[in-house]
Amino acid sequence: MERLSVDTPPVGRREQIYLVAARLFAEFGYGGTSMGDIAKKVGINKASLYHFVPNKEDLLYTLISWGLDLAAKDVVAPAQAIADPRARLETLIRLQLANIHRGAGPKGNAVHMVVSETSGLSPDRRAEVEARKAVFTDLIRSTLDALKAEGRFGLADTALATANIQGLLSAFARWDRPGDPDLDRTYDELTTFILRAVLKD
Repeated sequence: MERLSVDTPPVGRREQIYLVAARLFAEFGYGGTSMGDIAKKVGINKASLYHFVPNKEDLLYTLISWGLDLAAKDVVAPAQAIADPRARLETLIRLQLANIHRGAGPKGNAVHMVVSETSGLSPDRRAEVEARKAVFTDLIRSTLDALKAEGRFGLADTALATANIQGLLSAFARWDRPGDPDLDRTYDELTTFILRAVLKD
């Protein structure tokens, strides 16, 4: 299986195929996208496509793994290093917003959207992906639990708050960006919105 690098943006024909596949999967779904569709969009014939990738599931798995690699390196690891739960939550939200925006086009970040498209994976691969995704969920939940233990959590249910935070972040990945938004202000406003929703102070 091809492993896309988390340190450099994808370049070359193989990586072009992955990015085109991500956009098509995001727009039409995994089931609604054929290898022929991908080949046509890339500008090669279907037989040539199989020279670069073995099958559609492998394409999907590589994209999901790449998205999770980026989140692990640029969001989870830095946030885990922060001891104070409020600072950790704020950092986690801002870093994930920046992670989602990286590589986003006018209709959002296709790679991030595809991370939730696990139905096309084999059971073993799906289980692996869900376990990796749970690391991010558990980090949010444990951070909210720590805030609750300190009396700084303003709601009743940390599990529900975790789901709502993840839902908002996922919606940001699908944001249709007209023009050139002020990203720093966007990050500030969304982070403040979440913090005010879940914290007492």
